[in-house]
Amino acid sequence: MRRSMIDPEPRYACHACGNCCTRPWRVVVEDEKIEAIQGFDWGAKYPHLAGKAVIRTDEVTGKTQHVLAKDDRGACVFFNHDTGKCVLHGELGFDAKPHICRQYPFGVCRAPDGDRVFVHFSCSSVQDDEGPTLIEQQDEIRKLVKPTKGWNRNDVPFSQDRTISIESCILLGQRMADLFDGQDREDMWQRFAQAIQLVVAVGRSDDDQLEDALRDPDFGTDTPNLELTGYQSLRQAPLTPRILLGMNLWTDLFPTHSLGKKVGVSRRISMIMKLMQVVQMRGVYASRLLHINIALSKLGSGGIVAPLPAQSGDLLRRWIRSRLVARSFAIDDLSILAATHVLILDFNAVMFMAQALAVDTEAPPTHAMFKEALTQVGSHITAQPRRFHIVFPAWTLSSLESPSAAWSSLRLLHPAAPAEAESQPQRAQASQA
Repeated sequence: MRRSMIDPEPRYACHACGNCCTRPWRVVVEDEKIEAIQGFDWGAKYPHLAGKAVIRTDEVTGKTQHVLAKDDRGACVFFNHDTGKCVLHGELGFDAKPHICRQYPFGVCRAPDGDRVFVHFSCSSVQDDEGPTLIEQQDEIRKLVKPTKGWNRNDVPFSQDRTISIESCILLGQRMADLFDGQDREDMWQRFAQAIQLVVAVGRSDDDQLEDALRDPDFGTDTPNLELTGYQSLRQAPLTPRILLGMNLWTDLFPTHSLGKKVGVSRRISMIMKLMQVVQMRGVYASRLLHINIALSKLGSGGIVAPLPAQSGDLLRRWIRSRLVARSFAIDDLSILAATHVLILDFNAVMFMAQALAVDTEAPPTHAMFKEALTQVGSHITAQPRRFHIVFPAWTLSSLESPSAAWSSLRLLHPAAPAEAESQPQRAQASQA
């Protein structure tokens, strides 16, 4: 069995909020559990379930699967809205529930050095950081998480044309996670800026010297510091970060299965046009995740002026740190360069949604807005298949691996400096980014 390493920092205790039961996730039911679930007379005790199929077949993934049905509100059919409890759990016990229900909010990432066990920040209890640490629960957690297949290569992709050793990847992961610890007061943008500088330094180092270099605490600190202020409006930002932001918001624009084999040419064209609407920051679109009409024109006409609340900054810091500890930047389908950029895009998605909620309420963004934004991004963007390679595959991959493009993405939703204080050299640099 693969060695499993548990993130020691997060805390978690289920508060039975029921939020995970009301998400529109597909909950796959294992074959061995179907008979017990379907054999129970649910209608006898729960009249609203009388005559209803509690399990249905689903072929969204291209293969037939059995999934839990949903009620009229989009929640799990077994969720009791009055008590906030799972009636399947109550009647048949914890072990009768599908594995995804039993394991959540714990997850496991297949990393080069073993299985990395983490928690999903889409869970409000994880966000609140209350309860025992994961280490204190490690025996139970290891019973819940399924081991992954072993890493099937002796190196890790750093870019399209370069790999680094597994040991270098481990050292890089430690360095990047340390950037997001809680020992200093630097903001999220500064931390990400240091992460970009670190991967740029790796890209400039020789393979035979890289492991020793990564052990040097000063490694990656001598790269040039670039301008790190926001744009005066999102429409004035370079096109590349706006396109990448729109592509990362794909599940907010379209259903998860929207790019299946049955989507015709005309439908694809209309989808690209909707994507371009987001890129241009004009008009309004109906957010599938926030359930509001996002006023792109208002969002796009000005820069982000309010700083990130301290409480929200700490929450997002813990979220990114957890993903780095889980080695989510070292995965098969993206290089380390590209995956580091994706972390910035996910951070931007949270910022964008929180700002959209603020515009909708005509009030400054609150911590509750950032929590809701993180919940939606964690549930429906980072936990779903990515659509980066669908629309413009070659351009997208090269952009994700570009440090300068990552820097532009980092600046996209950074609070803007006052217009009158922006110098001419800064304007020139913004236009060239």
